[in-house]
Amino acid sequence: MRELKAMDAQGNVRHLLNTPRTAIGQALQFLREIADPALLLKHAARLEEMAPDFISYRMMDGTRAAFELATRLLDHQRPVFWDRWSLPRRLTERDEHVAAVALDKRIVEAIEHARIVWGVHSEHYAKAGSYSKLEKEWASRLVKFRPYPPWVED
Repeated sequence: MRELKAMDAQGNVRHLLNTPRTAIGQALQFLREIADPALLLKHAARLEEMAPDFISYRMMDGTRAAFELATRLLDHQRPVFWDRWSLPRRLTERDEHVAAVALDKRIVEAIEHARIVWGVHSEHYAKAGSYSKLEKEWASRLVKFRPYPPWVED
């Protein structure tokens, strides 16, 4: 992906990932014209073949650790399902009334498709009535649950 190039407003072709720590997602936050999209399409196809790692956490006290885990997984070339990035905005932001069954269904499908479900430990993780409890129980039934921390690379 380091070879990926984009054209700037003046038509100059430059490396899209201009620093070693620039993530592809950050670089593509803004509209860009990719000079040769073949590399990006190849990367997308490879990711689509992989089952993602699902991050289960409590927003109230686990967001920072969930972000750290997501970063670590991405650094290890793993696709990630994290509700903040992966669900439709209307489900995650809940600005409009959306039936709970729609969110439940999407989460269960994502867990079933996941390679691993990482449970980000926090004081409120997996408390009664929380989505994290539903996620942990469902992942445990499927033998996909793994606590975080600790980080266990495979």
